[in-house]
Amino acid sequence: MTNHHATSIDAAPLRSPQRNRSLRVQVLITVNAAALIGVAAWLTMDYRRELVERLADARAALTNEARTLAPLLAPLQIARPGAVQSSIDEVCASMQHADSPGHHIVVRVAGPDGRVYESVSHAAHGHGDGTDRHTIGVSGGPGEPPSRPIGAPLVGRAASGAITVEVSKSAAVVTREVQRLALERLGFVSAGALVIALLANLVIVRLVNRPLNRLVASVRRIAAGELGLPPERFATAEFEFLSEEIGHMSAALAADEKDRRKQLAKARRLQEHLSPSPAGLPGLELAAVHLPADNVAGDYFDAIPLSDGSFLVCIADVTGHGVPAAMGAAMLKVLLLGACEKSADPAEILTGMNQRFTQVSLEEDFASMFVAVLRPGASVLEYASAGHDPGYLLRAAADDGPRIVPLPPTGMLLGIGQAQEHWHWETRRLTLHPGDRLLLVSDGVTEAFDGHNKQFGRHRLEAALGKVPPGVAPLLAALREALAAHTGGGAPTDDVTIVAAGLESAHTHADGVSQAPSAGHGRQARAADNAASAGPVDEAD
Repeated sequence: MTNHHATSIDAAPLRSPQRNRSLRVQVLITVNAAALIGVAAWLTMDYRRELVERLADARAALTNEARTLAPLLAPLQIARPGAVQSSIDEVCASMQHADSPGHHIVVRVAGPDGRVYESVSHAAHGHGDGTDRHTIGVSGGPGEPPSRPIGAPLVGRAASGAITVEVSKSAAVVTREVQRLALERLGFVSAGALVIALLANLVIVRLVNRPLNRLVASVRRIAAGELGLPPERFATAEFEFLSEEIGHMSAALAADEKDRRKQLAKARRLQEHLSPSPAGLPGLELAAVHLPADNVAGDYFDAIPLSDGSFLVCIADVTGHGVPAAMGAAMLKVLLLGACEKSADPAEILTGMNQRFTQVSLEEDFASMFVAVLRPGASVLEYASAGHDPGYLLRAAADDGPRIVPLPPTGMLLGIGQAQEHWHWETRRLTLHPGDRLLLVSDGVTEAFDGHNKQFGRHRLEAALGKVPPGVAPLLAALREALAAHTGGGAPTDDVTIVAAGLESAHTHADGVSQAPSAGHGRQARAADNAASAGPVDEAD
């Protein structure tokens, strides 16, 4: 039964789940990023180290050249000063541009005149580097990175006597060579790192991804109901620990499920014990079907012989499903037995039950209930309905009115506290004829869906009732067949209860009752008969 009266609870809007990266992806990204940063840092440091060493070697070579030239040029400066210029021009011209670009020699003579000799052959051979005459860049100290821009000249100095020899050349060729070697090294290192990364990724996938997939598969099997699975074995301690914990969880869930099934089986037996036995109801034809949507149902039906020889037939539907609803149905059974000891009037029975039900049930719990009293001695059907689906009186003969008479609700649901003061149920009375049958259903029948999400509805129910043969058992069988044809035989989504009843001896008193209704109730019975005979109410899908 769907609770249409409970207060709605405002739920917080659900956040769309963020799609997080898997552990495998995070591990691979972390490892590869760390390796890439490490390789880049190593290549940068190696490039700077190589550049410093190459520049230091080139500077040392220039210094050695200056040391070699200084002792040779010192005598020439004294004997033949003009030979100094020609000597340094010849030495500079002999240098290959590819090996010593911008090769340049400057000789400084100490003394009063301060004469300076500077080679000019480098300019004629295209060795010029754009530096001003007599100004040569100064290199950093040994082991230090160059302090000049890339391409600035390297300088080596040496002195002998009164002269100082400075030999320089461009650092561009050294820098280009170091860059070439760095690029080659980068290519080799990248290729090797790629191979190592692939191997490492495969190892990580094997060590992390596969065990995780196995653990996830185990958890999914447990979620699907395969409880008590033994833990899988893994080579790593962490995954072995997780597997054992999952195994313990599965075993605990299996034990809990076994205990739950045992308790539900007992609850189902108790609920079946509450159902009436037709063998204990002589004079009443009774047939019923009770299909819980869960292990136990919130639907309740009963048939009770009353002290005056009448029979009470009822059906009830408690809000919800499962154990809570079944507990509510059991409470209704107890409350009904207590109410029947005080009164045999359906409305008074519902009033008494509601007073107790509102005290013992939760605020959000409600119940619909249909109570009918079949009186064989008077051939009268009395009923009161607390918001339950309409019942039906199926006439054996329709000479004086419709064959199918709906029995609509006569009051509010049970469990509404205000009903004690502001609402009372009404008992309606109808005359019974030989062969008349009473049909009661829960909303699990009218709200049963087919494959196209269409409800069975009251109009299909009434159409099926118009074709049933006489008798209580055929009525129940025909209705079950129509319901199964609509739903395709699938499991019910709501508790389904159908009760069909009739009096075996109603025909012996039919004539007398129809002519002389019970004292004090004639006018009310005739009004109820006329209202109930208004015809069926159509219900859309």
